[in-house]
Amino acid sequence: MTDARLRGEWVSSMKFDNLSDKAWRIFTGALMWSAENGTDGFIPDRYSKRLHPDGSDIQAEWELSEAGLWEKTRDADGNKGMQLVDWDGALGQSLAIQVETYRANARGRSRRYREKERAKLAKSVGFTDESVTRDVTGDVTSEVRPHVGEGKGKGRGTGDVNDEVSLNEETGEVSIQGEPLWETVAIPSGKKCRVCLDALAADFPGDVCFRQDAAHVKARRARVA
Repeated sequence: MTDARLRGEWVSSMKFDNLSDKAWRIFTGALMWSAENGTDGFIPDRYSKRLHPDGSDIQAEWELSEAGLWEKTRDADGNKGMQLVDWDGALGQSLAIQVETYRANARGRSRRYREKERAKLAKSVGFTDESVTRDVTGDVTSEVRPHVGEGKGKGRGTGDVNDEVSLNEETGEVSIQGEPLWETVAIPSGKKCRVCLDALAADFPGDVCFRQDAAHVKARRARVA
């Protein structure tokens, strides 16, 4: 998308004030159409009807010619049309080559910025820049907590966390200073239900699971008896 410009001094200019509303709308439509299509102010005859909802208007087009805002001409390919006068001067618009140069420079700035940020990210997580590919997207550092350091020995990232970590070998529960980090289930002990052979927890009372079919009920009653 390319924006056309409406200069502030036009508000007090007699040249524009004397235009009819339809002529003014055709003129601004011509500015926008040419800027968007990169024609540097040239409007081919076949597209003039698109400059106003009611199509072409001979009287309004004559007004623009009398005001010196556009004139009949042909483009380099011989197509007839109207040329907005002094496109990149009095009208204050950008040439198509200027717009393309700006876009190319903007793409270059964006590419250099992404490469710089990728290098910073690689350095922050301990990778070389070559190991970080262009597929890295988003801010992957937003969830990094404070106190993350280099650690000691072969491991990295232990920082200054010195809390005592313990493992309950029976339940598999990991805790720091007695506080569990996550819920765990008991580690199977090798016990099995003697009816269906399903695995039972080490602390399961008895050797028949809680299923309520006839075989399990009978086995539990026999055990009690």
